[in-house]
Amino acid sequence: MQSRLSSGTGSDLLKDNGWIFFWLFIGIVFNSISSYVTLFSFTLLIAREIFRNRFSINTRGAFFLLVCTLSLFCWSGVSSGLVTNHNAMWLFFLSTLSYMVGAVLAKRFDNPPHLYYAIFILFLILALPNIPITLYDIYSNGLVNPERQLSVLGDGEQHSTTGRTVELCMAIAGICMVFITSKNQFQLRTRRLYIILALIAELCTLHYVSRTGISVFLIAFILGFLIKGRNDSKILYILLFGLLVYYFFEATTLGDLFRSREIEGSSVADAGGRTDRWLIGFLMMINNPHGYTYGIDYWYAHNFWLDFGREGGLYAFIALSFFSVIILWKSYIIAKNKTIPDYLSKSLFLFSICIFITLFTEAVHNGAQMLMYVYFIFSGIIMEYEKRNRIKTIH
Repeated sequence: MQSRLSSGTGSDLLKDNGWIFFWLFIGIVFNSISSYVTLFSFTLLIAREIFRNRFSINTRGAFFLLVCTLSLFCWSGVSSGLVTNHNAMWLFFLSTLSYMVGAVLAKRFDNPPHLYYAIFILFLILALPNIPITLYDIYSNGLVNPERQLSVLGDGEQHSTTGRTVELCMAIAGICMVFITSKNQFQLRTRRLYIILALIAELCTLHYVSRTGISVFLIAFILGFLIKGRNDSKILYILLFGLLVYYFFEATTLGDLFRSREIEGSSVADAGGRTDRWLIGFLMMINNPHGYTYGIDYWYAHNFWLDFGREGGLYAFIALSFFSVIILWKSYIIAKNKTIPDYLSKSLFLFSICIFITLFTEAVHNGAQMLMYVYFIFSGIIMEYEKRNRIKTIH
C-alpha cells in the first residue's frame, strides 16, 4: 500500500483518502451553519481511525498541555461569567478534536509529497467559504470594496469581512512556494496550486482593502526568499517582477485607498491601531487574572492569546502562549534537522510562522473560529510529524 501511494498522483491521493478530505470539507465549510456539523464530522473522522486501530497520539505532552489550556479557559471563564457553559463546551471539544484530526492527517499522510498536498487541501477548504462570496461581490460591485462591508447575501457586518480576511491568510501564505524547489511533477503541480490559491486569496483581501492580507503576503514572500538558502538566477527575475508590481500598485486607486487608511492611531507602524490595544489587554489581564471586561463587553485586544486570556484568565493565556511557542519551535526543528525533504520541512516552518503572525491580528476564538480549529489541526500535524520522523532517525 505504501509503495503504491508513494508513487501516486494527486488523483490517487484523493481516491485513497477522499473520505478524510470529504469530512474535513464538511466540518470546516459548514461550521458557520452549525457547530454540530463540525463536531459530527471530526468525531466520525477520528472514530473511523480508532475502529481500524490506526489512531494514536505520540505527542501526549503537547496534547495534555492543550487540554490543560482549554480546561483553564473553561474553568476561569465560566466561574467569572465571561464565558457561557455552552461556549466553553464547544470550544473545549472542537479544539481537542481538531488537534486529534491533525494527528490523523500526520499518520495517514506520512509520505512527504502527500502531506505537502494534504496541507494544501486543508488551506483550500479553510478559504472556500470566503473566496466564492468575495469573487461574487467583486463581480457585482467592483474590484474594490472601500467600505469593507460585504453587500451580497445580506452579510454587512464589519466583523464578517475581517474574519474572512484572516481565514484567507493561510491560503495567502502559499505565495512562499515561489521560492520552494520542486523535485518531481507531483510536487511541481502542488506548488503551482499553492501559488494560484495564494493569488486568488490575495485578490479577495485586496477587495476589502485589508492591510492584514497584504502584510501576510509580503511576509510570506520575504520569508520564502530568505529561506531559499542558495543562489538562483530565477530569484532576480522574481524580485524584479515584484518591484514592478509594487510600483504599479502604488500608482493605482487601490494604492490610494491603502494610503488613506494610514492615519494616526491606525497605521502599519502600530499594526492598525492594535499595539495600544495589546498593551491595554496585557495590563488588564495582569491586574485581573481571572478575566475582565473593558469599557464595553465586545472590546477586544485583537490578539488571539490576549483575547483568550481576557475571557479565560491569565493562566489560560500563559498556557496557550507556551503551546504556541512549542509549535513554532517544533516546526523550526523540522526545518533544521533535515529528516524530511527540504520542500516540505521549509513549507511547514514558513506556514507555522505565517499562522503565528496572523493570530496577532484578531480574537480568532470568537471572530474566526475555523482559523483557530485549523491552527490546532496544523499543530497536531507538526507535533506528530516531528516526533515520528525523530523516532525514525533514531532507529
